[in-house]
Amino acid sequence: MMHPRSGDGDTLFWPGRTPGSHVVDFARVWDVASFRRNYFKPALAAAELPAMRVHDLRHAAASLWLAAGFPPYQVSRWLGHASVVTTDTIYSHLYPTDYSQHIARFEAFAAAGD
Repeated sequence: MMHPRSGDGDTLFWPGRTPGSHVVDFARVWDVASFRRNYFKPALAAAELPAMRVHDLRHAAASLWLAAGFPPYQVSRWLGHASVVTTDTIYSHLYPTDYSQHIARFEAFAAAGD
């Protein structure tokens, strides 16, 4: 289901439900505390996951993207950081540290110039 105001940057993200049903109603916006209490915590319990914050999912996603080798600049954009420096500050310890492929690529480049 697509948010009916998805192009509006001021639109609140969490919709409410029509009272007495499970029908999503984007005109009935409610606060994050209600989302956490009514949906997020029960979902964690059903999945037998430990207690966590919604924000922890953001960190998990960023960590997995970086571990999968996505460039920090892309991850920075996806997270909405104003600068890749913010991403570096928080997640740089997760960047790959095996530079053998980079060294081999540079050596091949340098050898081609000979």
